[in-house]
Amino acid sequence: MDNTMEYNGRTFSRSFKIGSPSYPDCVNVTVSYNQDNRPIKAHIPTLTSHEKCAISGEMEGGENSVGMIKVLLRHIHSKIPEITSFTFEDYSKIECGTKEEKKEKEDRPLGTHAYPVSLFYFSLAFNGLTWYEKHFHAKLVEDAQYRTYRDNVKRICGTKESKMSFENFIAISIPTVEQIQELQSYYEKTDTYHEFFTSIPYKRRCPLVRTWIHTFMAHILKGVFQHTDWVIDVNTMDNPPIVMGGKRGKRVRGTRKKGMCRTYYCPKGRIYLGGTQDNSIMTD
Repeated sequence: MDNTMEYNGRTFSRSFKIGSPSYPDCVNVTVSYNQDNRPIKAHIPTLTSHEKCAISGEMEGGENSVGMIKVLLRHIHSKIPEITSFTFEDYSKIECGTKEEKKEKEDRPLGTHAYPVSLFYFSLAFNGLTWYEKHFHAKLVEDAQYRTYRDNVKRICGTKESKMSFENFIAISIPTVEQIQELQSYYEKTDTYHEFFTSIPYKRRCPLVRTWIHTFMAHILKGVFQHTDWVIDVNTMDNPPIVMGGKRGKRVRGTRKKGMCRTYYCPKGRIYLGGTQDNSIMTD
């Protein structure tokens, strides 16, 4: 859908939506205009993926949700060539519930969670980049600010000097008593936070980190990560993602041979990739 808001001959905004007849507002982009009726910027206020977003049948998550967003961004660029960049806010969440917890809430309303965890921190811990960086080559609006952010993520998550003692880690993250012994076995055998997280077996990652990952990552990345001023460029969103980088060394479970470049890890389950705190996208 393509709707233009006009008044007294002046264009104020143009709203683009993609979806299905039964669920028309899956992704929403608003284009703003100046006093000369020229488009000046585009913002993504709403991202809501749902199985009913498919025209027929049910839409599966994963790459289909990514494809739906890219289709809309490319369409807008084709209609308004001046618009190449789309700003958004990253308040993404991931569902880290157990199978039993998810089953209990199978019929929950859209936007509620079985066990929500901050996806931006979860992804930075296990992958060294956010979900949007991975799938859309997203960056911060200011290049210098983005370089500083990337440099700090590499330094904090990928260097031995930045890793605190296990006692301090416990004091900051406050894991449960049941988690401490298992966490210690991974923590003390690795040199960096990045190695620590990726050494945790896949099946244990959600249940082992979900209660404290936000608190701990917010502490070590304080002043580094920000939710606002992110941007997707339609001309570069298909570029390969920026990876963790780092010197060659011992391999950690889930990594490839060269540096820290590895397959992106994201647990199976619903993901809520909010354009704002109240609007989200859901994918399996």
